[in-house]
Amino acid sequence: MKERRQYHRFNVQMEALFSASGSRDNLTKGTVVNLSAMGISLTTKEKLDLGQEISIQLDLPGEDKVTVMAKVVYSNPTGTIGEYRNGIRIHERISEDAQKFLKFYSEKLKNYPKDLTD
Repeated sequence: MKERRQYHRFNVQMEALFSASGSRDNLTKGTVVNLSAMGISLTTKEKLDLGQEISIQLDLPGEDKVTVMAKVVYSNPTGTIGEYRNGIRIHERISEDAQKFLKFYSEKLKNYPKDLTD
């Protein structure tokens, strides 16, 4: 099967807070397990709805907290009871927070493949 990803993915472990787009009252915790310039793999304790618009807050190393808008492209059980792996496509590219996210990704890319040994 042909690889569809356009951007290199980096394995990371960082907490994320997310909510349905437009709602900042109901933040839920998840864990980012890898990321690329335009996508995030997020583990959660709940299944997310395909196509759901979400807002994700990340505390990027060396940056303030950033919030990016994204869409759920898949949500599958991980094999651990009550845990789901979610594919999240970032669809915002022009906000200041989105620029910080891309800067963080670029720094990871600059250090690649050194990051493979971290």
